[in-house]
Amino acid sequence: MEAVNSPIADRELSVSRTMKAPRALAWKACTEAEHLDRWWGPDGFINKTLSLDLRVGGQWKYTMTGPDGTVFPNLITYTEISPIDLLAYDHGDWDNPKWFRGSMSFADTEDGTTVTIRLVFPSKEERDRSVEQYGAIEGGKQTLAKLDNYLRTLQTPKAMTQPAIFNFIVAKDDRTVTVERSFNAPQDMVWDAWTRAEILCQWWAPKPYECVIDALDFRPGGRWRYCMQGPEGDRHHCFFEYAEVRPKSYFSGKDGFCDEHGVVNAAMPTMQWENSFSAHDTGTLVRILVHFKTPEDLEAIIKMGFKEGFSQGLDQLDELLSKQ
Repeated sequence: MEAVNSPIADRELSVSRTMKAPRALAWKACTEAEHLDRWWGPDGFINKTLSLDLRVGGQWKYTMTGPDGTVFPNLITYTEISPIDLLAYDHGDWDNPKWFRGSMSFADTEDGTTVTIRLVFPSKEERDRSVEQYGAIEGGKQTLAKLDNYLRTLQTPKAMTQPAIFNFIVAKDDRTVTVERSFNAPQDMVWDAWTRAEILCQWWAPKPYECVIDALDFRPGGRWRYCMQGPEGDRHHCFFEYAEVRPKSYFSGKDGFCDEHGVVNAAMPTMQWENSFSAHDTGTLVRILVHFKTPEDLEAIIKMGFKEGFSQGLDQLDELLSKQ
C-alpha cells in the first residue's frame, strides 16, 4: 500500500455538475436532513438520516439502503465549513469513521451553480478499489444528477400551489381503467416506491388494511406475491406477474387473486397492468392503464371498491414521498 503522503493526484477523484439553481439553495439542499434524504446517494439507494450536527467537529450519521435491501451505515465528520462555499469532511462508517476525506464546493457560474464532490483516499490502491468495486465515479455522477433534479423540483412554483393531478377514467367499451396521479418527487424516488418491497408495503394497502409481502422478484418473468391483511386478521392473497420492465419509466404485468400458496383463483378476475412513469412539472406523473378480459370483470372490480381503495393507496404514497 502506498504511503498516505503519496501524490494527492494519485489518490483523489472528483465529479462536478452545473445546476440551474442559486448557490444558497444548493447549499441548503446539501446541509439539511429533510433535503439530503430526498436525493443523496447513487441511483436505487434510499437515504435515512439518523442525526445531523452541522458544525466543525459535528457529525452526520445516516444509512443507505441498496436496491437489494442491504443497509450501509455511513458517518461524516465535518472538518471545515464555509457557508455556501465549502463543506469538508472525513467519511467512513461507524467502525471506521475516517476511510477517506471528502469535500463539496459550490461556485457561481453563468448557468447557476457548479457543485463539485472531491474525494481523497489514503492510497492509490484505495482510490482504485473504490472505483472498481464500488463504482465511486459513476455513483458520484448519479448523486449529483439526483441533486440537480431535486433542485429543479424545489424551484417549481406549481409544486407549492398546484394540487396533484388525479384522474380515474372507466371505459367499459374498451374494458379499461386509466388512472393518472402526479407526485411532487423525483422520478427515481417514485419508481423505487413502486418496485421495492420495503417501500411498496408501506402504502399499497388502503387503511386499515396492511400489505404483507411474501415475495417480490422485480424482473421480466418475476412475481410479486402479497396479501391484504385486515385488522381482524382476514387475509386476501394477490399476485402480480411482471412481463416487461423498462427501468424507471415503465413496467407491465398480470394482476389477480390467489391462495396463500400463490395458486391463481380462476373464479376471480385477472387484469393486465401497464404503469408508465414520466417527469412532470411538479415532479413525476404516473399513468396506469388496466385492461380487463370482459366488461363484467371490470364491473366486478369496481364494485369491490377498486377506485376508493386505490385512490387511498396513492394518497398514502404521496404522504410517504413527502417525508422522504
